Amino acid sequence: MSLTPLGRWLAGRRQPSHQARAHATAVEQAAAEFRTLSDAALRDRFNALRSQVADGAAATVAMVPAFALCCEAARRSLRQSPFFEQILCGVLLHQGHVVDMKTGEGKTLAATLPACLNALTGPVHIITANDYLAARDAAWMAPLYRLLGFSVGHLQADLDDEARRRSYACDITYGAASEFGLDYLRDNMAYAEADQVQRGHAFAIVDEADAVLIDDAGTPLTLYGDTADQSGFYRAIDSLVASLSPSHIEVDEKTRHAVLTEAGLAACEARLTAAGLLTSASLFDVGNVALLNHLNEALRARLVLKRDVDYVVHDGEVVIVDRLSGRPMAGRRYADGLHQA
Repeated sequence: MSLTPLGRWLAGRRQPSHQARAHATAVEQAAAEFRTLSDAALRDRFNALRSQVADGAAATVAMVPAFALCCEAARRSLRQSPFFEQILCGVLLHQGHVVDMKTGEGKTLAATLPACLNALTGPVHIITANDYLAARDAAWMAPLYRLLGFSVGHLQADLDDEARRRSYACDITYGAASEFGLDYLRDNMAYAEADQVQRGHAFAIVDEADAVLIDDAGTPLTLYGDTADQSGFYRAIDSLVASLSPSHIEVDEKTRHAVLTEAGLAACEARLTAAGLLTSASLFDVGNVALLNHLNEALRARLVLKRDVDYVVHDGEVVIVDRLSGRPMAGRRYADGLHQA
């Protein structure tokens, strides 16, 4: 029986899972053999793997013994032994797959397996949903890492540069995606290498990958600093938007955007001209691009974004809220003037 192109594709997609299951079974068998080792002997066996990898052996070759040693270290230090599905998840993560594990199925422990393996060759970043989970998971898994000779750190929004360097200097670093991203941007703006905080990028595990890589990708990470006070300008644009009638605006709830109708555009152009803000007859002229952008962002701020849903106001500052978790994301800002609007 011959397979259709779709059938061949699906067969190929199943193959990695079959191989991963074989690896996971081998890990379970090897872990049982390490139970008689002392803590020192367990660490020595792991250091031997480190030496093999340093001598040029591929990390994948060391996967089964490394995962097995990690499983035994978890049993001793955390009183938790990774079960088959967690080991399988670890194998797939190491191979670069996206794995769906529900809350409560042990993904925090599963992530330690590829983390330990890849920490043999370079820094490992474990990207969490927020600062709280970064601190919690780092502290929770620290006994396992330390038993195997690894250092572990975590990032928080309020850390200064020196504290960030110490966290990045660890073998394994936990942190929210925004913290890793903003530090990367700052490092690229640093004048000297000594002013940077990260130490390169080798391997990362992303928790809530769909949120980080798809949902949050629509909100760019933006660094900001002091600029000239334009609060009067923003208030004027907001006042203009507030004065528009429903016939002037169309709101698309699906795309979360608001646009002007023809009548709304004419009304805005007339009022902006009267206020001396429009440099020519049309908002779409090149000289008015920035003004049109501010107007569009003011529409979105007033008609699409909802206070206490999309953002909160804390101590006079607008703080973006993660729509999936409902948690504030300190340090994140809307781009293109939306935050000010």
